[in-house]
Amino acid sequence: MTLQRLLGRSLALARPRLPPTFLRHGPLAAAAQVRLLSTPIYAAIPSTRRNAQAGPAQPSLFRSATLAEPRWASARPATASTARRNATLATPTAVLADPEPAAVQQRTSAVLYLDNLFPIKLGRWDPTSAFVTLDTTKLQAKILKMVPSDLRTVASVSVDSVNPRLKDGGAFATVSFDASATTVDAVTNAINAYLAKNAVTRSSMLLPGLGRGFAHPVRGMVFNEDIAALTPSIRLKVDTSEEVPFETIYSTYRPFGEITDIKYLNPKTVTVQFKHMRAATSARNCTYALKVNGATLKPAYEKLIKTHHIMGWMTSHPRIVVPLVVALLVTIGVYIFDPIHVFFVESKATNRFKMLSKDAAWLQAFPKLLHRLETFLQRLPGLSNWEIIAAHSQPIGIELDDFNGGDSQVPRLQSALYEAPDALLVIAGPSGCGKSELAHTVTAPAVDHARIVIDCDAFVFRAHTDADVIRLLAAQVGYWPVFHSLNKLWNYVDVALTAATGTKTGMSVSNEAMVKHILETVGVALTKLGQERKPHEPYPVVVLDNFLKDKAGRNLSSYYDILAQWAGWLVENGIAHVVVVGSTGQRGGGEVGVLQALGRALPTKTVQVVTLTDMPADQAERYLSLRLAAAPAAPTPGEMKQIIATVGGRATDLAALVNKLLDGKPVADAIEELVQKAVLELQKHGFHAGTWTTSQFWHVARQLDAATALPFDKLRFSTLFNGNAAPLLDMERAELLAVEYENGRPAQIRLNKPLYATALARLRGDKAFSAAMDVTMFKDLIKTEGAKIRSYEDEYTKLAEVAARTAATRRTVDKAVDQRLTYLADMMAASQAKVQVWTTQLAEAKKAL
Repeated sequence: MTLQRLLGRSLALARPRLPPTFLRHGPLAAAAQVRLLSTPIYAAIPSTRRNAQAGPAQPSLFRSATLAEPRWASARPATASTARRNATLATPTAVLADPEPAAVQQRTSAVLYLDNLFPIKLGRWDPTSAFVTLDTTKLQAKILKMVPSDLRTVASVSVDSVNPRLKDGGAFATVSFDASATTVDAVTNAINAYLAKNAVTRSSMLLPGLGRGFAHPVRGMVFNEDIAALTPSIRLKVDTSEEVPFETIYSTYRPFGEITDIKYLNPKTVTVQFKHMRAATSARNCTYALKVNGATLKPAYEKLIKTHHIMGWMTSHPRIVVPLVVALLVTIGVYIFDPIHVFFVESKATNRFKMLSKDAAWLQAFPKLLHRLETFLQRLPGLSNWEIIAAHSQPIGIELDDFNGGDSQVPRLQSALYEAPDALLVIAGPSGCGKSELAHTVTAPAVDHARIVIDCDAFVFRAHTDADVIRLLAAQVGYWPVFHSLNKLWNYVDVALTAATGTKTGMSVSNEAMVKHILETVGVALTKLGQERKPHEPYPVVVLDNFLKDKAGRNLSSYYDILAQWAGWLVENGIAHVVVVGSTGQRGGGEVGVLQALGRALPTKTVQVVTLTDMPADQAERYLSLRLAAAPAAPTPGEMKQIIATVGGRATDLAALVNKLLDGKPVADAIEELVQKAVLELQKHGFHAGTWTTSQFWHVARQLDAATALPFDKLRFSTLFNGNAAPLLDMERAELLAVEYENGRPAQIRLNKPLYATALARLRGDKAFSAAMDVTMFKDLIKTEGAKIRSYEDEYTKLAEVAARTAATRRTVDKAVDQRLTYLADMMAASQAKVQVWTTQLAEAKKAL
């Protein structure tokens, strides 16, 4: 019985289920052979017959991949599906018969380049490739899916390997197929047809998968270099081994995409510039080492504009580049940060975040939380409501306006807030009389609508540098964020660029310019709030507290001029009411200085002035009675009169006395503490100043008391001052003296507050101290007057010599000289009389010592 008859039935049943290829060359044939060789029947067959059946001349069931493997089998890797299929077919349950002869496949392989699988790397530092996940198995499946199913079945197309080229945004794909059933061009066209049908019409260069993409056969050598500097470009520089005609270059590279230019640098070097970068990358990878008519082409990327060319141009044209950069930065600041600044200024003016304010009821219930929140917000000056606490936020008493003369002004001033701004309101008076409290009372109804308070006292006593002034101003108006610290850096950059290029960049701004910008932003916010104002609401209000406040060693005149001009601009344009709180202790002459500064800024508008004074005796007594109603022991009528006679009617001194009495101190002790404090203030500021001498202050102090006022010019032209008014005005600025003005000129001078009169009386009563001051003053008087006498003597001696020489010739000259000699003699006599009196007093003072 032959082998074919034994296995015929089983093979006949299995024949329709398996293709001829697997029956002839697959693993099933190898398995059947192994099983058959182990049977007794096969052993009984003569060897000559077995050899004849196993020969290559006759097709046999046992001609498998194991015995006679085709030439393409080694090039075809085993996939997972093939392994599973082999495992299933390795143990057949039936013996198969020899199938019908089939055509032998002629498999071949080719390399294709797909140009749109990844984003193109545009530069050395382009990070897009870092976000690409490489999975060659998925790429193989994705590329194989692009081949139509019928072509895969007929030509057995498979993707053997994928070699990604991340820099160019594509990959090399090795494709194998049956050469007798299809060609490389057919497979390529099929993939391109799939991409045209299942992709967007035009691609994005940065985002993979959104564009159409193309597949091209690699006609040259696969050269996958990863040099970081050779990034893709739309221009290729092609080096050739021999001269290649223009037509050949064009026909070689035109299939990859539109060409915009072809230039020959030399006979063997030509540049090809494409319209799209994907076309350039495909041409570079598909034609590297391509042989055309005996010439080898080696394309490489060439940058259109080198980076150093751009930087070189920028560094060689700083006068053009630097202003453009500055303009760009300014534009960014205007369009990004200005709206933020306006928002925070509006929030500050309207108290938008009042739930976070220090006076919020819910915070008062949690003192520990309040302390921690205060500590935290102090680190954020732009957002903190704790950064600036103006004087009006801690009023001496809400009833103070009923005693200092402001009670009759409050209704009129409050009603004026509902009218369009047409005048500046100035509240003037000596320091401590309640000016800030009156401003608070007047503007309090508008606190929930729009009010900005700028306390200039913070600039004087809390700002040590110009940067502090800007920081404090920004905090008070709500201007945030503040980048003033960066201005120092811009100053250094500006200086360096100016020294290098000779052109000032303007990147840094002055402190005055920064203050102007902050105030302009506040003006924009107030304008917006005024436009949103309802008819029954008051206009926005700006309070300039302690305006023109100054002290020795600080020159804030430029900032005060800017504030005055800004206040005038607000009133001129009807944006907001401006309440200016002045004081006698200011630069430029107190109230007059305030009016002059505002008059320069607002020449066409009127200025309304409300002047406050100290409380009269009856009002001061009524004020103390109301404030001391809850005291442990109310002062007797005699003690009340003693308080008024000693302290006077200054509101701040009376409030300090009230606090001491409420703490349980006796009246005498409380009065004594206030007097001692005033004595120390006079000794510190009056006798140890730098702009006036101790003798000058003591000369004024000996003549003033609580009720007297001396003529300003009398003191000005006295011996120690000799017509110089600057020391007197400096004493006013130091709040030691108060100058009263008439028609804009200084007329009277008195002590700044009544308590100083008591303190000076205490100093004059100290015989040792008074004698020491008298000795110093009389010495200076004698020295000053002695200098005058010596000048008279020198002139008298010279004139006497002239009179002796001209006595015999010129009678008219002799008469004039005689008159001048008589005048000098009289002046010497008067001065000598003063010196004699002062010498006597000096001797008495020395005896007292």
